[in-house]
Order: sequence, then C-alpha cells, then structure tokens
Amino acid sequence: MASSSSQPCLHRDIYVGIDYRSCLSCGFALLHDNRVHIDTRTDTDSTPKPGSRYSYRPLNFELGQEIRLLVLHSGQPSDPIVCDLVHANLLDHPEYEAISYTWANSDLEVSFDSKLIDSRSRQVLNVTENCDAALRQVRLQDGKRVVWIDSVCINQDNVSERNHQVWLMKNIYANAIQVLVYVGGPSGDGFELLEYLSHCLVVRSGRSVEVLPKPGAQIPSAAAVQQFFERRWFHRTWTLQEVALAKRATVVLSANIQAKTYDFLSCLVAGRNCAASDPRDKVFALLGLIDEQSGISLRADYSKGVSWVFSEVACQIVE
Repeated sequence: MASSSSQPCLHRDIYVGIDYRSCLSCGFALLHDNRVHIDTRTDTDSTPKPGSRYSYRPLNFELGQEIRLLVLHSGQPSDPIVCDLVHANLLDHPEYEAISYTWANSDLEVSFDSKLIDSRSRQVLNVTENCDAALRQVRLQDGKRVVWIDSVCINQDNVSERNHQVWLMKNIYANAIQVLVYVGGPSGDGFELLEYLSHCLVVRSGRSVEVLPKPGAQIPSAAAVQQFFERRWFHRTWTLQEVALAKRATVVLSANIQAKTYDFLSCLVAGRNCAASDPRDKVFALLGLIDEQSGISLRADYSKGVSWVFSEVACQIVE
C-alpha cells in the first residue's frame, strides 16, 4: 500500500493572519491581501484568437483554497451564453452559488457540442448539452450571476487540478450561498409533481417527512412521480454529496437540507446503486460526506487505478 507521506502537502489546515496565511501542517506561509475579493482578470493568460479553444490560467495551489468561479452575463433564453472565468480563494468567503446537475442528458448524451463564449477573449469553452441547459436555466435576464459548475470551473484536462479540486468539493458546496439543482429539462411529469408540492406543507420531524396537501391540490399520478424520480440526477453518486452539504438546495421550489457527516461505509452502501462514468467516483464522490475524525485519509487521486482505490478504501475501513 502506497504511503501518503510521499505526496506533497495540500495545506488542509490553514491559519489566516492579518496579512498572511500559513499551513499548520507543513509551515508554509504566504503574504496576502486581507481584503475579501475575487480576481476578476480573465482566466486565460495568452493572447487569444477569437473562436479558438479556451486556455485556462493555472490555479494557485500554494495554500490549497483557490477555485474558479463562472460569471454568467445576462441574456435571453435563446442568446449565446457569454461568461467570464475568475479566480477566488475560499478563505476569502466569496459569494457564489453551486450547480448540481449531470453531465449527460436523459439520452445519455455527453458530447461537448455546446459552446460558452468568454466575454473578453471571445474564446470558446465546449460543454455538454445538459451543462448548457443548466446554465441557461439559472442565467438571469437583468444581471450577472456568479456560479460554480464542475465541468467548466475545473480544467478537466489537468489531472493534478482535478485531484485538488475534488478534494475541495466538500468546501465548495458547503460554502455556496445555495446549491441550484438542475434535474433536467421541462416535461409534464416534473411540472405536475412540482405544481403539487408547491401547494403542500412539508413538515419535518427528526428523520421523518410528512407532506400535507392544501385543499384543492391536484394529486399527481403514480406514473408522473415515478417518471420524475427516474431522471438521471436522482441516480448519480456525486449528487448525494452536493445536496447533503448544501446550506439550501433549490430545484424549482426551495428546501432546507440539514448538512451532516456520515460513516464512510454507510455512504458507500447508500450510493451502491448510483451511477458513475468513472468507477473511482463511486468512492471519490462521497469523500466530502465523512467526518474528518473518521480515520479515512483517502483523497481523490485520478492517477491511481480502480483496483488500487477500491483496495485502499477497503483497508482503511477495516483498520
């Protein structure tokens, strides 16, 4: 079993001083501007050619907290999506909303044929049809909106960055103002169920939830409810963490969800029937749900093979 001591420090424990930050694990220190801010420079650091593929500016991993945020410009539903990618440090408590969705649509289509346009460089970011649909759903018509969405804010071609950002996923979703849940495009089954719930009183008591319909509310058919919950979003491993950690999760209606931690074996059991295009994500997608005192020291590392990941998590659970 490989030792984690050979891996570089990811600066998990950060002390924030008046004008510096220091890692309590390795002692590394860095002077910084103490003002809360978002780096509004365009993410690309080259001289771009309009219409060319977007070029990411590297994240600063020195203190382990930097992420990218996507600034959506206003637009009508049919307008091209114009945006900016900016850098922010989670330790500065930037205000943003995180998006929970699935890369593939209901037809399992994952081709990157849709395009986002960087407002400054005019470079193009290719995204999936479902990512495009999710961004159109949350885009405002009269102002900018700052969001975090994984397929855009993480450079998917950079394995080291993916490892680093997946480790931060727990903090990204937990610190968002709210999590915007996109379960798919409009259809009769979704609207029928949500229309019914909008006229209901939801009462929570401990772990139980009771739905009390108001007089006159039209009860949806069993088929409509089944079709709604057959949407891919409800069967993806990543969505367990994204919603459980949210301060507030919003689909079309709003619901407050209590964030809590779980033992890792229970998480694996709960997610055993959830889908993941990469088998390693059956483990990595749940790391943010476990307590730091659980004894599980595994972190996302896509350079490791599937067998190594599964063997490592089994060994740590047994220990």
